[in-house]
Amino acid sequence: MGARLLDQAIEEIGDKVLEIREKHSPDSVYWLGSAKFSNEQAYLYRKFAGLWGTNNVDHQARICHSTTVAGVANTWGYGAMTNSYNDMHLCKTMFFIGSNAAEAHPVAMQHVLRARRTAAS
Repeated sequence: MGARLLDQAIEEIGDKVLEIREKHSPDSVYWLGSAKFSNEQAYLYRKFAGLWGTNNVDHQARICHSTTVAGVANTWGYGAMTNSYNDMHLCKTMFFIGSNAAEAHPVAMQHVLRARRTAAS
């Protein structure tokens, strides 16, 4: 039953997206990539958007992380993340100042919640 529902959902979504493209043009869809993509995934994502027929492709990191990258690069000498999710699991304290991590970083927030559950047990 679950596979049938999944197939139905994919079919319905695919039909609707194709209808939007046909009615409003391929440029009516904006493709926003993920910071979780590997280089290969980002490449394929861009190629898929081109196959779709548009150049409306961007990357989430350019929009929300550009200032962070500049700050980290000026501080540490390179614009890359300074820790891993495992560090979140092992730390004793986290400060969130001016941030809504649950909304802005839902994947990372799952690791924060995991750390909290681990600390509480």
